[in-house]
Amino acid sequence: MSRFGVGGWRRVWMWAGVPALLVASIGSAPAGRADAAAEYMPLAAPERLVDTRPGATTVDGQFAGIGLRAAGSTLEVDVAGRAGVPLDAPAVVLTVAAVDAVDAGFLTVFPTGAAQPNASNVNYYEALNTANTVVAKVGDGGKVSIFNSAATHLIVDVSGYLPAGTYSPLAAPARLADTRPGGVTVDGQLAGIGLLAAGSTLEVPVAGRAGVPGGATVVVLTVTAVDPSGVGFLTVHPTGTALPNASNVNFDAGLNKANTVVAKIGDGGKVSIFTSAATHLIVDVSGDLPAGSYVPLSAPARLAD
Repeated sequence: MSRFGVGGWRRVWMWAGVPALLVASIGSAPAGRADAAAEYMPLAAPERLVDTRPGATTVDGQFAGIGLRAAGSTLEVDVAGRAGVPLDAPAVVLTVAAVDAVDAGFLTVFPTGAAQPNASNVNYYEALNTANTVVAKVGDGGKVSIFNSAATHLIVDVSGYLPAGTYSPLAAPARLADTRPGGVTVDGQLAGIGLLAAGSTLEVPVAGRAGVPGGATVVVLTVTAVDPSGVGFLTVHPTGTALPNASNVNFDAGLNKANTVVAKIGDGGKVSIFTSAATHLIVDVSGDLPAGSYVPLSAPARLAD
């Protein structure tokens, strides 16, 4: 297994996710709000920036039908100045999908110009299309880079952007936990600590690590269940709060699954991650949301089941 981890999801698409969460929780500021310019800016509708499949279309014809991405390749995607994203946008909300993959692999999204980080955003299997939401820092030339470990087609949609002051992205994503034998993290903490038992909770220090400020209150994480032993789920919540009736990642036995989580930080600068079934766990951080730009609940809550 690679240092980033590989995996996938057996359903065909997972387009829902953080864009809806961000629009609902951060949203466009109500009329009369003085901080209207300092909140998430959704596009009128999501737009397609990349579709490498033959005969595909994009919002402006760029990156349309350019062909299967070779294993180990990196695509630099123009984001700023396209589809209504301003030229100076520091971060964007994307949905990134691996489509018709030739083999199991992973995608890593990072700012163009930065070194490829030890992190992943999408884990996929052969012929099983998989998507995830990514809150991505925009890099050199107004671009984001997408690395794919196994040959696959790519689809990239943009749903909005985060103006300066609403989100503080790291220079590149960083790994905070990797429980697998030989796992590597940004500072050695929570590396190779072993399989998490069913019904257990791992407390993950976040504040003050990997460039996240010591006083940070909310972070953007990618949380991945790796080599799970059975069907189960992960729930991320602020350390010090009771386990809520909510879930962030749902996984099947033997199939790795990742999702993006906007998480409130709890006691001791930590977030807690509960797993219902035994699994290894990978946690990557991409940035934090400053106070006032996002108002988290005390813990996640279920609105429908």
